[in-house]
Amino acid sequence: MLRRSRLRGAAEASYVGASSTSPLHSLRGRLAVLVAAILLPVFGTLILLITQAYRNESAAVTAELANTARAVAGIVDAEVERNVAILRTLAATNALKQRDWARLDDTARRALAGTGKWLVVVDPSGRQIVNTLLPLGEPIPPVQLETEYVEAMKKGSVYASNIIHGPAAKRLVVHIGLPLLEKGEWVYGLSVVMGPEVMSEAVNVQRFAPSGVLSVLDHQGRIIMRNPAPEKFVGHSATADIVKATRENQEGIGESVTLENIPVLLAYTHARCGWSVAMGFPKERVYASARHLLSLATGFATIVLLLAVALAIWIGRAVVRSVESVVEDAAVLAQGKIPAPRSTGLGETDFIDRAIRDMAEALARELSAKTQAEGDLREAQDKLRHYAAELEKKVEERTTSLREAVAQMEEFSYTVSHDLRSPLRTIKSFIHVLLEDHGGDVTPQVREYLERIRRAAERMDRLSLDILNYSRVSRAEVQQSTVDVEKVVRELIAHYSELHPSRADVFVATPMPLVKAHEASLAQSLANLLTNAAKFVHPGVRPRIEVRSETRDSRVRIWIADNGIGLAKAQQERLFRIFERAASARGYEGNGVGLAIVRKAMEKMGGSFGVESDGVTGSRFWIELPAAD
Repeated sequence: MLRRSRLRGAAEASYVGASSTSPLHSLRGRLAVLVAAILLPVFGTLILLITQAYRNESAAVTAELANTARAVAGIVDAEVERNVAILRTLAATNALKQRDWARLDDTARRALAGTGKWLVVVDPSGRQIVNTLLPLGEPIPPVQLETEYVEAMKKGSVYASNIIHGPAAKRLVVHIGLPLLEKGEWVYGLSVVMGPEVMSEAVNVQRFAPSGVLSVLDHQGRIIMRNPAPEKFVGHSATADIVKATRENQEGIGESVTLENIPVLLAYTHARCGWSVAMGFPKERVYASARHLLSLATGFATIVLLLAVALAIWIGRAVVRSVESVVEDAAVLAQGKIPAPRSTGLGETDFIDRAIRDMAEALARELSAKTQAEGDLREAQDKLRHYAAELEKKVEERTTSLREAVAQMEEFSYTVSHDLRSPLRTIKSFIHVLLEDHGGDVTPQVREYLERIRRAAERMDRLSLDILNYSRVSRAEVQQSTVDVEKVVRELIAHYSELHPSRADVFVATPMPLVKAHEASLAQSLANLLTNAAKFVHPGVRPRIEVRSETRDSRVRIWIADNGIGLAKAQQERLFRIFERAASARGYEGNGVGLAIVRKAMEKMGGSFGVESDGVTGSRFWIELPAAD
């Protein structure tokens, strides 16, 4: 017993001496590192989760704000439409048609009774003819018409006004305007006028944003309706960042500060009537949830820390006792004696030798399997390289064959189109000679047949010429250079008779930027688009064509807008294919090659093309090319 105590003391002294060199040389030190290694990811994960929770809540709040803003915008538009419906009803009355202003005044007063709204009728000079806010017969002060209001009335559009100071009401008002047009000219403007509080009550702004701020802004960014504190802020401009955002974007989300200097999460959108809706939610409320979550996480982390430390101490003591037992037995074995059988306290230390043997056997098996797998992998890679080489060869052969077929097809199209024109010209010449020299000798029926042959030959000749132009564009070698688009357009207008001022109104918005293009191909494309715009108009309508450009990043888009017959949406995508014609183009000359030439030219120059149309009020064709350096 004395000898065993000495051995144990020596082992402990050796253990203490080794552990005093460095904390990492002791089991307790490494357990402390283990606890830190476990807790650091836990704390990091908690911080990440808290941050993500705040972001998720912010995203949810902003999404809800955006949805509410859209809903309010829809309600605002609905209220505007209700006022427009009242105006349309009053505009259709016999009193207005007969200019019976007294009867119109009476009808409007009855229609708007109890709504807090009144009717105003003005002429283009700003003279108020009817104002149901004032007693009938009382002088009505003139108004200074807003520029946007005048423009909307001239265009025949509904107008939702800015918030203004009404000369008759002597306070801030808004109005919804509707023009009365006669023979396309604006003669009177009808407006439903109301105070902001009436519009706010109709939209029921108070039920939105109970915890935040809701504002409805006019075209200039001034507040029409607001919750809370409308009496304080209505008529004032919104904050500069909100005004800028609503002017530059249709809708969006972000952060801002209210007029009360409260930081908020912001969502805004535009109503169809032109007003804007902005929703704000205090960031402080979002932070409150995150702080609560942080408190819970801190408490949880503290509990985890205490449990981890206690567990580390318990494990450390158990391992130290087991190691001390192994050291004592090793010392006994070093004395040449056999240690008495006993348990070290841990099953792992009892089976170290067996574990090593098992590990060695497992490593041998794994090494053999790895060698076999590497051989299989090399074989599979060799096969894959072989298959890839064969596939690449086949693709190259197919590509070469396809290029040859395309070249032959283009050569065939060019040859056929070119060679067909000669016999067609001969046919037209002989028919002309027959009609000139023997016109009196043939019957009317024969003359009609000859005329049909001549017209068919002319159509065939035009088709051959178009196909020939298409083939030339397809075959042409495109050498791109800097091209002055404005110069090309001016030359085309001077060259084509159908674009002459005596036959069409062509407006060119200048200046136009320079582009990188093949000048002949660009001129052919613009010529096709301009002559189409002059040709495809309703009978009796004078063509009106507008040419303008816009720069998008490093590309230039050229627009050709017309007042023609329009294109149905279903036909716009296939219109640029060869021989494709719109259903609305029946009865107009053409064979569907002009736009195909535009498509081919744009493809060869690295450009793009397209068309926009509602199918009724004309079309807007466009081509896009790289901007010149």
